[in-house]
Amino acid sequence: ALFLVNGPSWKSQRRVWVKSVNGRNLRSAFDLSVRKTHELFTFWRSMSNGSPVVEIVAEADKLLMDVAGLELFHYDFGMIKDNDVTALEMFEALMEGSGISAFLPAFLDKMVAPKSRGVALKWYNDRIDQAVADRQKLVTNGKSHDIPKDLLTVLTESGCDADVIRGEILGGLLAAKLTTAIFVSIFVQRMAQYPEVARKAREEIIREFGDTPNPTLRIEDM
Repeated sequence: ALFLVNGPSWKSQRRVWVKSVNGRNLRSAFDLSVRKTHELFTFWRSMSNGSPVVEIVAEADKLLMDVAGLELFHYDFGMIKDNDVTALEMFEALMEGSGISAFLPAFLDKMVAPKSRGVALKWYNDRIDQAVADRQKLVTNGKSHDIPKDLLTVLTESGCDADVIRGEILGGLLAAKLTTAIFVSIFVQRMAQYPEVARKAREEIIREFGDTPNPTLRIEDM
């Protein structure tokens, strides 16, 4: 949204995002990313008794959408835990014809018949609206330490209406999907393409963090 709005709207939305993307939230996002990555690796290991083919673009999307959903509005899409890709199907349908669909991964074309954009938008809006209703109750009745300090809380406390909240959260999901997920996919592809570089990267990781299946990583380590 920061790139699409102008004037007073830009100023107000910029302030909202600055409040939500602060040091404390970046720390929680880092910890969440580590935890979700462990979940993804655990799922991969459960497949290792055969010779599984991993669609890395799909796996990166599942990882980043799960993290973004929890960080933006405390909603778990369950794509890793439940291997549920409904949110990705809906996102493809939502972006279809928008000019952004060209960036979406080809694997989505192989899934069930795509939903209409209206159905997809309703699917997302229903989940966001329920999260908004739950958060408003928590803000009104809950103790401050019970309230997640995420984008949804900032939007709710700033008095944004439902349309703005939906748009900001969908924009955040889009940002995660079309940036970090693509970067992760390209990184893995390059490591497969250049095994000597991958070997050096792995040696450095083991040297810094040890050779354990689930190393303990903190944001300070980065």
